[in-house]
Amino acid sequence: MNLFGVPFWIWGLLCMGVATVFVFVFPHRPAVGLRYFLQRWGHSLVWVFLAIACFVAPSNPELAKKIAGLGGLTYAAFMWSSFGS
Repeated sequence: MNLFGVPFWIWGLLCMGVATVFVFVFPHRPAVGLRYFLQRWGHSLVWVFLAIACFVAPSNPELAKKIAGLGGLTYAAFMWSSFGS
């Protein structure tokens, strides 16, 4: 199983690499509570969910879709915390 001719495990490794970068690169806006958590860890968490989905996809595509959807919801929450009022 692959995406654009690249095996899913390679996509998973790339996602983990991006997640690692965003552990160190994050918005430095003043926030507290849930908004702080989402701004600090949200983007990394999105990429971790996508990596897990890539690793799970060959054996369980339906579960991978759900995990990727969770990543999408996490991204929406991250965007809200970063740019919402």
